[in-house]
Amino acid sequence: LIATAEDLGLGSEEIVKTAKMLLKECKQEEDCVNALREAIDSKDMAMLAAAVANAQELGLTSLSEFKTARALLERMKEEEKLVAQLEDAISARDEPLMRERCQALVDLGSAN
Repeated sequence: LIATAEDLGLGSEEIVKTAKMLLKECKQEEDCVNALREAIDSKDMAMLAAAVANAQELGLTSLSEFKTARALLERMKEEEKLVAQLEDAISARDEPLMRERCQALVDLGSAN
């Protein structure tokens, strides 16, 4: 429809400009949702971080995919932090801290 309007020489009309802008926004939103879904499925932290940042830039933070991706990213960051702390406790042979970190990982896993 936009191409037809341009063919008719109406490309500079405000309604055609608005339609182009809306079409571009729809495409960006569709691409963003697809990126969020792909990142969620992959469980790749870098992909999740990029997709979440893109959604925030586009103002799409109310999307369920955004909320899911952000929660997954935060959980993965927390898990990564706990694993590093557990590794430190193992290196230090700190049994009470090892137990504490193991329990924290179990709790994190059962909370999700």
